[in-house]
This record gives sequence, structure tokens and C-alpha cells, in this order.
Amino acid sequence: YVIAKKLKLEEFEKWIKYEQSGYEYNKIPNYRFVKGELKAWNPMCGWIPVVLGNNELEDTITKIPMRSPISCIFDLYNTKCEILTSNMNAECNQLLSNICDFDTKYAVHFGKNQQYQIISTVKNNILEWSLLLEENKIIGEGLSFTEDEKNIAHKTEIVNQYVNNFFSNVEDISLQQGTTY
Repeated sequence: YVIAKKLKLEEFEKWIKYEQSGYEYNKIPNYRFVKGELKAWNPMCGWIPVVLGNNELEDTITKIPMRSPISCIFDLYNTKCEILTSNMNAECNQLLSNICDFDTKYAVHFGKNQQYQIISTVKNNILEWSLLLEENKIIGEGLSFTEDEKNIAHKTEIVNQYVNNFFSNVEDISLQQGTTY
């Protein structure tokens, strides 16, 4: 944040502020969405999977935005729980109860490995940006930047607008773990 502020790189500064204090709903980058499994609470059996029969609706419900500051995501990742839950608000819960014809509470369950993916993406973006600054001879001895370094930072589009690379669409990705082939 200090480097972006001192170099007056507003896009990167804005991105870091969002990471530090949390995102507004319409500004969340794609890497901050987690995908989970919709489950319903059955008093006799515990949490049971829900199959809606409508892929679009299911994808909408089970794709959860992680708006919290990166520090909160880090704390979540460091909990002992392997599975995290996101409870439905009252309106969504009622809608699901009507659709499923089963009046209970609903939640999306997801692995905390997805929290690590968010943390890792943020770390890697900062590392890549730092290396890119150095590659462009923007060193900042003792966190002080010369006028030449500031000018290079503003004139070098890839350094100045680097944050734009964080908001690309990622679709149709498959991740498989625990296989032997």
C-alpha cells in the first residue's frame, strides 16, 4: 500500500485498500468467489445435500462472494474446521424451502482450501507487481522514490494499470484432488 501510495498508482492503491478493508458487492474480483455445495438441515440426519435440478439456479446460490478483508479470510483459513458454511438469509432460505418443499435452514458448505486460494492469489499479485516494479528499475531505496522512478511508474502502463489483470473472468475450470491418474 505504501509503495502504491508513494508512487501515486491509484488503481493498485484502490485494490490494496479493498483487500485490507473488504469489498463492496459490485467490486468483487472473480478470485474472491468460492463455490460450495448447497445443503439442508435435517433434524434426523444432520446436513444433507440438496439437488435443485436447475444448474443456473444452483450455480447462482452456491457461488459465494468473499467480501471480508483479507485478514478475516486468513483467520478463517487458520481455524480448525475443514469445511466452512455460509448461511442463507431469511428471504433466500424461504425461497429454497418453497422450491424444495422442505421447511428447514439451508447453507452453502465449502472447503477452506478456497480461502487459501484467495490468500495465495493476493500474495502472488503483490509479488508479481513488486517484481515488475523492480524490472522497470523502480527500486525505492528505503521506501523513497526518485522523481525518475515516479515518472517511470506513471508512464509504464503495465505497472500503472497492473491491477486490471486481477479482474479477468475464469470459467469452466475443473480441479480434481486425490486421484491417481
